[in-house]
Amino acid sequence: YAGSTCTIRSLKKLGAPTSGPVMNERAIQW
Repeated sequence: YAGSTCTIRSLKKLGAPTSGPVMNERAIQW
C-alpha cells in the first residue's frame, strides 16, 4: 500500500490530472 501511495505522489508531482484519479481508483481496489 505504501508503494502505491508513493506512485500517486510521483504522478501528482508530474502533474498528470488524468492519471491521478485512475491511480486513486486502483489504490481503492487494492
